[in-house]
Amino acid sequence: MASVDEVEKMYGGFETRLPLSSGTQTSIGGTVTGSQTSQSLTDLTQLGRARDRHLGIQLDKMADNVEGQTVVDPKGYLTDLTSFHITSDTDVSDIRKARQLLSSVISSNPKHSPGWIAAARLEECAGKIQSARNLILRGTDACPHSQDVWLEAARLHDRTEAKSILARAVRQIPKSVKLWTKAAQMEEDVRCKKAVLRRALEIIPNSVALWKAAVELESPNDARIMLSRAVECVPDSVVLWLALARLESYENAKKVLNNARKHCPTDPAIFIAAAKLEEKHGQLAIVDNIIKKALKALEYHKVVIDREQWMSEAAKCENSGFPKTCQGIVKAVIGIDVEKEDRKDRYLTDARDWLKKGQIEVTRAIYAHMLLEFQDRWRLWWDAAMLEKKHGNSDACIDILTKAVKQCNKAVKLWLLLAKEVWRTQKNVAKAREILKEAFEHNGTSEALWLAAVKMESESGQFDEARNILASARKKCNTPKVWMKSAMLERQLGNSSDEKALLDEALTLFGSQLCKESGKLWMMRAQASERACDWSEARLICQKGIKYLSNCVSLWLEYARIECAQNRISKARSVLETARLKNPTSEELWLAAAELELNADHSSINGVDRRLEIAKSLVAKGLQNCPNSGRLLAYGIRIEPMATKKGKCVLAIKALKNDVHVFTEVARFFWQCRKIKQAKDWFERAVAAGPDWGDAWAHYLKFIQQYGTPQQQKDVIERCVSANPKHGQMWTKVSKRIEQESLTTEDILSSVTKQHIESV
Repeated sequence: MASVDEVEKMYGGFETRLPLSSGTQTSIGGTVTGSQTSQSLTDLTQLGRARDRHLGIQLDKMADNVEGQTVVDPKGYLTDLTSFHITSDTDVSDIRKARQLLSSVISSNPKHSPGWIAAARLEECAGKIQSARNLILRGTDACPHSQDVWLEAARLHDRTEAKSILARAVRQIPKSVKLWTKAAQMEEDVRCKKAVLRRALEIIPNSVALWKAAVELESPNDARIMLSRAVECVPDSVVLWLALARLESYENAKKVLNNARKHCPTDPAIFIAAAKLEEKHGQLAIVDNIIKKALKALEYHKVVIDREQWMSEAAKCENSGFPKTCQGIVKAVIGIDVEKEDRKDRYLTDARDWLKKGQIEVTRAIYAHMLLEFQDRWRLWWDAAMLEKKHGNSDACIDILTKAVKQCNKAVKLWLLLAKEVWRTQKNVAKAREILKEAFEHNGTSEALWLAAVKMESESGQFDEARNILASARKKCNTPKVWMKSAMLERQLGNSSDEKALLDEALTLFGSQLCKESGKLWMMRAQASERACDWSEARLICQKGIKYLSNCVSLWLEYARIECAQNRISKARSVLETARLKNPTSEELWLAAAELELNADHSSINGVDRRLEIAKSLVAKGLQNCPNSGRLLAYGIRIEPMATKKGKCVLAIKALKNDVHVFTEVARFFWQCRKIKQAKDWFERAVAAGPDWGDAWAHYLKFIQQYGTPQQQKDVIERCVSANPKHGQMWTKVSKRIEQESLTTEDILSSVTKQHIESV
C-alpha cells in the first residue's frame, strides 16, 4: 500500500504545498502513488529550480526602461513576508535567495523605500530583529523623505528608540500627518501627547486628523476652545463644525451651524444636525421646515438628492434617538423619483423592507405619509394599526383606528379592531359599546359586528344584553351563524328548551342549505337531544341532517359517535362506511373508522387479535384516497409495533416534509426511546409547522414537564398562548365543552395536558 509523506497528509492527500517567495501561494493538485513517493524529493527540487527560472523571467519583465531604476512590486514581497514561516531547509534556502534579491534591489536603487522595508521584514521573519533594525535605519538614511520607512523603523524598535526615530522623522518630513500622529501615540503621558499634537498643528494647521486627535485629549471646555480655532483653520471640515456644535450651548450651537452652512453649503449633515438640535430642545414644529429648507438649498447648489441615501440618514436618526428628524426626512424624500402610478406599491415595498431591518420609526413615517395620500384604503390603515399594536402601544393603535373608521366607515374589520382594542387593552366596555353602536349605523347588516357585540357582552357577564343583541341580529342579519350563536348562548346559560326551540327554527330556515353552519346546526340539535338522553331523537336528527348534507363530515362523525355511545358498533361501522362512500377523500372518516376498529371487540382467529390488522388496513386504504393526510400517517406510526415504528417515521417524513401531525408522532417516538434531545427538536418542528394544532402544544408541554426545567415549561406555555390554537382532536374535547367555554388558552392547555396526554 502506498505511503503518503507528511506534507501530503497536511493537505488531505490532494495538494502538495510549495514554499514561496512571491506575493501569492501556489499548489500542485494530484494524488500520490507509490512510485511518486519515492521521487518526491527530486520532483520538489526540479520544481524549485523551475520556479527560480520563472522568477527570473518575471524580474526581467519588470525591468524599467529608465536607466538606473529597477521596478519591483514591493507589495508582493511584503504580502508574502507577513505569512512567512521557516519550516525546513528549503525555507532557509528561499530566505537566502530572497535576501540576495532584496540586497540587489536596494543596492541598485537605494532611494526605493519599499525595498528597504521588504528587506527589514525579511530579517524580522527570519528572527534576526537586530539585522532588521540596522537595515531599516540605513533605509531612513537613504530615504529620509519616505514616511513609510520612518514608520517601519519606529515599529521595529522599542518605545524609547521609536520616539527618538520619530523625532528625527518629523524634522525630515514636518508635513507628514502620519508621523506626527505616530509620535503622539508613542508618548505615554497625556501632556506630552498634547505637546506633540500642538506642535504638529503649528506646522500643519489644516489637518483634520490632527485636530480630531488633539481635541480628544482635551476637557469639554478646552475642546470647545480648540475646535473654535480648528474651524477657522479648516473651515470646510463638516466634522469639526459638528463637533463644535455639540459642545456649544443651544443658542451658540445654532450660530455655529449657520456658519457651517455658509462654509459647507452642499453637505446635508449640517442640516440634519440642525434638525436634531431643534428636536433635542423640544422645538419639534421646526424640524420639518429645516429638512424642507435643506432640500431646497441643496437643489439650489446643484446637489443631487439621492432618495436611498436620505432614507438611510433617516434610519441613522432613528437609531441615534431622533424620531422626529427621522420622520421629517422620510416625509420630505419619500416621493422623490417615484412615478405617480407606482407610489402605493413603492411605498409599501419600502415599508416592508425597513420593517425587516427593524427601523420602526422609518416604517411608521412611511405609513403616515401613505395615509395622507391614500386615505380611503382601509388596508393601509389596518397595517399602520398593526404596526403600532406590535411595535408601539395601544394608545397609538387606537388613535390610528379612530382616524381610520372616519375615513373608511364601511370597513368592518377596522371597527372590530378598534372596539376590541378599547375593550381588551383599556378595559372600557362602555366605550367599546359606543364604538360598535356607531359601527352599526354604517354597517347594520354585518354579521361580524353583531357577533362581536354579543361576545363582548357575554364575556362581560351581560347575558341579557347579549340575548337582546342576538334577537335584533336575527331580524336585521338573518344568517345561520347568528342563529347558531343564539342557541349556544342559551346552552351556556342552561336553557335547554330555548336552545332546542332556536335550533328547530334555525333548521327550518337553513337546514337544507349547503354551508358549514347548517351542518353545525344539525349537530347541535342532535347533541341537545343527547344531553337529554333522548338517543332516538338524536339519531333521527342525524339521519335527517345527512339527507340534506351528505358531504358534511362532522355530521356523519356525530352520527357514528352516537351509535358508539349506545354500543351499537355494527351500526356505527355501517354509518362510517356509507360516509366514506360519499366522502372518500375525508381523512377524518378514515381515521374514525380505524380508531373504531382498533377499539372494537373482534373475535380472534387462531388466537390472533385482528383489531390492529384491520386498523392498519383502513389506514392504508385511507392513504390511497388521501395521500397527503398527515393525520393518517401519524396514526399509522402510533399503531405500528415499536420494532418497526422507526421505519414508519422515516417514510412519513419523506411523504410530508412539514406536517405537524407527523412531526408530533415522530417526537413521541423519540420520547418513547428516551432520546430526549431528538424528541425536543421534533416537538419544536411540530409547533413551528402547525402552531394552530393544540394537541402538539399539549404533547410538548407534557414532555417538558417530564424532562425540562420550570423556565422551559413557562416558555412553552407563553408560546402556546401567543399562538392561540383552535384545533386539535383532544384540544376541542376540552375547548368545546359547555362548562368550559370561557376557559383561556392557558387553561385549555393545562386541562388537555393533565386529562388527555399520558407520559410515554
